[in-house]
Amino acid sequence: MKSIGSSTIVSLLLLAVGAPGAAQDKPIRPNAVRIPATTSVKANQAVVLPMAPAKPQCPAPPFHDCPSPEGAKVLILKDGSVQTTYTDGTVRLARPAGGGKRITYPDGTSVEDDWSGTTWRDKDGKVTNRTPKLHVEAEMPSAGPPDPPASGSQLDLWLQRHNRSLLTALQARMQGEDGGTESLNDYLARERGLGLYQQIAARTDLLQRLLAQP
Repeated sequence: MKSIGSSTIVSLLLLAVGAPGAAQDKPIRPNAVRIPATTSVKANQAVVLPMAPAKPQCPAPPFHDCPSPEGAKVLILKDGSVQTTYTDGTVRLARPAGGGKRITYPDGTSVEDDWSGTTWRDKDGKVTNRTPKLHVEAEMPSAGPPDPPASGSQLDLWLQRHNRSLLTALQARMQGEDGGTESLNDYLARERGLGLYQQIAARTDLLQRLLAQP
């Protein structure tokens, strides 16, 4: 068998890798990447190429530790909002009818979340950051309750009993709060102009927000 000289092996290797001078029909050239002259490259080391500067963004919102629920005071405001005051000075306000919530921290900063988005403010009330929410709206017929039943009917008696059960649950929740019973009575004074269905809806919404408070 005829041996292959070293020069022949080198020529074959050059041809395989596409080195300059090797015979190829269509030379393959990788995409060129320009590396700054000041960049030092060592073997087996990744090269970090320079990138365009990032676009300026709003400062990150301040984050606070969750207050301890121990000793928190819960009150119902006249508009139906649920206000929780924690021992560290944090105040959480949950508004009715999808009005969102607001948390005010001891340093005076606050974060408010409502239908339009989340807004952070400094102690002077100036907006420092905002994250909007995207909504998709569609017109659909509302699913309202039927006409009120006749007084004394079986359905009327059932709705009245359910409404009283909601009131009992609200009273039990606020009984142990300092000033809780008084705040509940002030809120109930606004229900006098509401119909039976409206009272049930308002009391259900209020109870849900009360139970959601830590």
